[in-house]
This record gives sequence, structure tokens and C-alpha cells, in this order.
Amino acid sequence: MRYRCKTSCTARPTRQKNKSCPHPNMNILIVEDYKEWRLALMDYLADSGHHVVGLDRLATMQEYLQSPDQHSPDILILDVGLPDGDGMSTLPDLRRRWPMLGIVILTGHVGLQERISGLTQGADYFLTKPVKLSELGATLAALGRRLVTRDKQPAPPDEDWCLLPGSRKVQAPGGQHIHLTEAEFRVLHRLACSPHLPVPRKDLVTSLGGHPDLYDPHRLEVLIHRLRSKLSPSGIKPLSILSAYGIGYVCTTPVHISGDPVLT
Repeated sequence: MRYRCKTSCTARPTRQKNKSCPHPNMNILIVEDYKEWRLALMDYLADSGHHVVGLDRLATMQEYLQSPDQHSPDILILDVGLPDGDGMSTLPDLRRRWPMLGIVILTGHVGLQERISGLTQGADYFLTKPVKLSELGATLAALGRRLVTRDKQPAPPDEDWCLLPGSRKVQAPGGQHIHLTEAEFRVLHRLACSPHLPVPRKDLVTSLGGHPDLYDPHRLEVLIHRLRSKLSPSGIKPLSILSAYGIGYVCTTPVHISGDPVLT
């Protein structure tokens, strides 16, 4: 059975009129509840040669992404303020489940700390509404170049650390496989998605499915300690996870996530 939206859902087939588009034929999903603006974005992107689907709820976004009958989107354009929730709150789960997805956040206004948090949680770009269509097009072109580069990225050399999402393992330099628990894997994946950037403790707790205000911080410290021990095998340079005083933790070792380029 094909997916059917329970609320407003529209699609635009590819109809490239803008011949200058450098990366046509991407699959783009727009989640924006303001209908007129959503349709304007869809028309512009369809004219640029992309296949575009528009939704207006987080719930229908999740249904669409999980539907086996749909094209997997290359890029998600996500509004922050939606009728059934905050788009920013979905970033950790989106990045964990779809690590190769390009994510552009649309927002009316957001402070510096919120932008930093959004970027460390998995967003690629922030655009302030009302965004000019030419700026959106340039942003998607830049993100498209990164997606093409990632798709052509060769397999990681043996000297790199590599996360293997399908098996919940991490491959150490030299090829040794280290088994991780679900919690250990989620934390390492979250840290690896933000190389050399401190990841706040609350973001790590969120990646574990917990609530920052209710989660015992000692549990996170124990988990990090256990993870450091596992990632320091004998005879191999350890994968470095450092404490970021007053913030959280930071991964300072390049890590390849299977399907993505090496994050350095």
C-alpha cells in the first residue's frame, strides 16, 4: 500500500525550467505548515529540476520517512514551529536514523545558542524566514555538492575508526571490531556527528531517549567511562572523548560513519 498523508500533503514532479541549477534531480521533502509558502517553495524547487514533496506536520513527516513506498529524500527542509511540535526537537532522532540526510532548518528567529545546539544536533544549515528563494537555491546547491562528494567517498582506510550502524559495532584502526551496547552506540554516534565540537550533556541524554531534567547525570558519566575503556584497545591509539568543562563531551578523533565520509 502506498503512503497517504493524513493531513495536507502535496507533491511536485520534476519540471526543470531553471537550467542553471547545478544539482538537479534531488529528492526534497518540505515540512512547513503555512500552505502558501510551502507551495511557493515546492514550485520553485520543481522548476529547478527537483522532485519535491510537501507536508505540514511532524507526524506525517515521520510516516513518510518510514514508508518503504516513497523515495528517500536527499534533503529535508524543516520548519521549526509546526502545529504538532518543534522541528528542532526531532534533530537527534533524524540524524541518528538517517545519517546521510541533508537537513535545512527554517525559522522566524532563533538565538545564537539555539543555532549552535541545532547544528550540533544534526542540522546542516539554518535559514531565517522569510528566506529569499535565490538564497534557498544557493544553500541547497552547496548542500547538494556535499551529498555528491559523500556518495563518491571511498571506503575508509584501515587506520581510521569506523562506526557500523547496521551491526552496532565500531571498527578500530587495523580492522578490530568492538561491540557496543545500544546506549554506547547512540552516544558515540552523537559525538561523531559533531567532530571537534562540544556536545551538551542534555543533547547526549536526548539521544538516549531520556529527559535532561530527569536523567541522572552520574549514569552518563559511567557510560562515557565505559565507552572510553572499550575504545582504548591494547596496541591501538585510543578514540579520544574529552570532557568539555561546563558543557558536555567532545570527540577529537576522526570517525567514519558507514555510508558517510570521515568526519574530521
